Amino acid sequence: MGKIAGLCKRLGVFAFALCLLAAVAGCEGTETREQVDDTVEELAGKKNVDHMHDMEDKIDRFEKDQARKYEELENADEEK
Repeated sequence: MGKIAGLCKRLGVFAFALCLLAAVAGCEGTETREQVDDTVEELAGKKNVDHMHDMEDKIDRFEKDQARKYEELENADEEK
């Protein structure tokens, strides 16, 4: 029974060390993974599509602001 307990203890320590090593190695690859994802998005045109959607949203907000200002000016003129 003592040999099995010792073996389990060593196996537990080995498994913990292996998990710790994998975690540290995984953290190092995060930056590289982000660069790869960024390159893939750029090549697939996702960045351009996202940029276009952002511009559309900004234009919509601008148009709504301009319409609101125009209405305010019309209301101000009617009050005079």
